[in-house]
Amino acid sequence: MKKKCVDELATNMNVRVPNISQHLDVMREKGVVEVRREGTENIIFDVALGKACEIARDALKNDNVRRLTEYFYNGLKEKFGDEIKLNGHPQKKLPNTLNISFIDYNGHEILEELGDVAASTGSACHSGLTTISLVLSAMGVSDEAGRGAVRFSLGRYSVKEEIDTVIETLVKIIS
Repeated sequence: MKKKCVDELATNMNVRVPNISQHLDVMREKGVVEVRREGTENIIFDVALGKACEIARDALKNDNVRRLTEYFYNGLKEKFGDEIKLNGHPQKKLPNTLNISFIDYNGHEILEELGDVAASTGSACHSGLTTISLVLSAMGVSDEAGRGAVRFSLGRYSVKEEIDTVIETLVKIIS
């Protein structure tokens, strides 16, 4: 019986997401992403990944985070109206994540003034770049909107008062 590892399982699923898959292919060619590596399989991390997925699945059943994310988005829409754009589907998304473009603003500059908030302008490997992320590009987000994109993450310990504070701080930054 052929030994299966996490790489092989993911590869054998043969899931191709339009645009993102082609970017991954380019990244593999340039050596940024390694598809497979030789060596001993890290069983402990594989088990830990399984447990993390189990915890995440259970957390997704918690409706409180989704309600807080909706509260946050509605608060942003109330304060900023057409100056913001939701990146992604309004319902078919992670319940704790909100990716918002602040039109005619730079996401990096917003984050610098925002302070200690669970937010980013893209993935860690994309930090410092002035182009929009591959994910936003694949989603059809324009360069203009993508430059103002900020991804906010809420957690099971997030509360409305924190969200209100973030919204008020954003009002001060943007006005």
